[in-house]
Amino acid sequence: QAVTFTAAVTAQPGFYEGTPTGTVSFSDGTTYLGNSILNGSGAATLTISTAAVGTNSITATYDGDTNFAPSTSTVLNQVVQGLGVGTVSPPSVAFAGQLLGTTSSPQDIRLYNPGNYAITVTSVTTTANFAVQTNQCMNGVQPSTYCDVYVVFSPTQLGTLSGILTITDSATNSPQTAQLTGIGQSTTNTTLTTRENPSPLGKAVTLTALVVPTYSGV
Repeated sequence: QAVTFTAAVTAQPGFYEGTPTGTVSFSDGTTYLGNSILNGSGAATLTISTAAVGTNSITATYDGDTNFAPSTSTVLNQVVQGLGVGTVSPPSVAFAGQLLGTTSSPQDIRLYNPGNYAITVTSVTTTANFAVQTNQCMNGVQPSTYCDVYVVFSPTQLGTLSGILTITDSATNSPQTAQLTGIGQSTTNTTLTTRENPSPLGKAVTLTALVVPTYSGV
C-alpha cells in the first residue's frame, strides 16, 4: 500500500518572512527514498510503496536556497503492517452419496496464510445441508502456516446439493470461500415377486423387483 509523506519547511519566527523554495530529500534511516520540490506553500510530498514491514525511521532534509539554510526534520517513525492473505485448499469439496437424515464423515479444508502478517479469523460459516464440525481457525493464522476446518454433509433433500463454506477474516482478500457439493440419497426396500411359483420345468418365469424409498421424510 502506498504511503505519502509531507514535509513543511517554514522560516524561523522573527526572521525573514518569505516562503522557502528548493528541494526536500526523504530518507529511511540511511536509505534514500526520493525528493520533491517545495510548492508555493513551502510543502513537499513523496509517495512510496516500498516501505518495509515494521518501523521505518523517516526524515526529510531541506537543501536550502538563497534565503534559507538547510535543515533536517526530526525522525518520523512510520509503522508498516504486513499483509495477511488467505488461500483456501481445496477450493471445492465433493461429498459422496449420503443417506437423508444422516451425517457424513468430515472433510478437511485448510486456510493458508502465504503473506507476511497474521490473519485474524472472525467467522466460519456454511450454507444449508453442510455444517462445520470442527473449527481450528479461531486463534488466527500466522504467516506461512495454516489452520483446519472440518465440514460435514447432512442432506435434507434428494439429489445433488450445493453449498458454500465462507471464512471471514482480516486478510486483504477476505472472505475466502470453498464450493461444497453432495448427493442426498434415500434408503430403499427391494421386493422380489414372480407370477408363477412353483413353475413347470422349462417354462419361462417372470421375476419382478420393486424398489421403493423408505426414508419417511421423502
